Amino acid sequence: METVYALANNTQSKTNKKVIVTIKLLKDQTDMTSFIEDIEKYRHNLMSDFYFEYKINAGKIVKITSLDGHQVFLNASINFRKPTKQTENITLTLNDYFQIKHYDYAEKSHDSALRVFKYKLGVLNHAKYVPLKFSGVLYYYLQNGKIDEKNYYNNGKLLTKYCYYNNKFNTLKTATEYSDNGHPTNRYFFDIDENMTKRQIFRSDGKLFNTVSLQDEFNATEYKMPSPLS
Repeated sequence: METVYALANNTQSKTNKKVIVTIKLLKDQTDMTSFIEDIEKYRHNLMSDFYFEYKINAGKIVKITSLDGHQVFLNASINFRKPTKQTENITLTLNDYFQIKHYDYAEKSHDSALRVFKYKLGVLNHAKYVPLKFSGVLYYYLQNGKIDEKNYYNNGKLLTKYCYYNNKFNTLKTATEYSDNGHPTNRYFFDIDENMTKRQIFRSDGKLFNTVSLQDEFNATEYKMPSPLS
């Protein structure tokens, strides 16, 4: 593995001002401890390492592009927190080297290093970018590779969002329907066995109107799963 990828910002990017930064790892300078120890620590619950975040302290910026790859940039900015909890903004410049001086992996400070992914797929998953006028379904994953969200879109508008538990079977947690103006209309809740437990009803402005419990008064199986394209 010679290169990794990070999510950063550039105000000129047409993909929600987000960019992908390609970083070349430096022999004898980039601390690889995170790649070895973190993956072993979470391997028992890791379905895929496509979306797993690692931490590095140094590297060379070899490419900066928009999320769709259509734009190329000379620099990008990225925010992270120091061990003191203060936020710091650094500029990453094409072909320049960077080193985070206060990096200290031994202290296990996740915020004192640059967060990167082994694959571009991890950056895109973290960015949650929705292309203009997109129609279809987009999946977003947890770091361990399990599904976090499954979202249905029509012409760029969110129709239905499914959220999932981070458990062995990755079962459904909530299902939310949306109106054309982007406000939720109904949200259904499920237990870990995917039995519906309650329903929230929202007003036209997106504010909660009422919550109906389904366990006491109804058999949850009588309720149909909301259709993603309804």
